[in-house]
Amino acid sequence: MEDGESIEEALKREVKEEPGIDRKPITLLQIQEKGPSWIRFAFLAEKIGGSLKRPEDANADSQQAQWYDHESLA
Repeated sequence: MEDGESIEEALKREVKEEPGIDRKPITLLQIQEKGPSWIRFAFLAEKIGGSLKRPEDANADSQQAQWYDHESLA
């Protein structure tokens, strides 16, 4: 999160910057903390626009983003 940024604003910015998707948060699912300087927020969110970046447009963070069939995760 950036200084002065809400959790919702950080979600929207990070998901747009890294994989290239626009999201609308639905609910906060989980908070993970590994000390005061590392906190992860997991959201359920709806895709409202954008698309995964192409490999030639991706950076190291966005290359990790992929779609998975929910059945393959079971």
